[in-house]
Amino acid sequence: MTENEVRNIALQVMQEHDDLLKRLLRRVPTSNVRQACEILNCNRKWLYKNVHHLNGQRKNKRGDWEFSTLELVRYRSSRLSSCAQNP
Repeated sequence: MTENEVRNIALQVMQEHDDLLKRLLRRVPTSNVRQACEILNCNRKWLYKNVHHLNGQRKNKRGDWEFSTLELVRYRSSRLSSCAQNP
């Protein structure tokens, strides 16, 4: 199997189980910076530069950020989808 075939299968599985994913994400509605980096497989520097794309919200005066877990998963899914379509 090629890398693109694997990506396409993963995307298909993800789309088929979108409803289940949404129900699971309701249990963990928000993510902190560390969790967001894990979900997106990125570093903090990239996350802070792209916080506006991810609809990050300041949680307190100290400057902690909070993200919608569903938004993070949707962003990652859209990035994987665009990679699969444009190898």
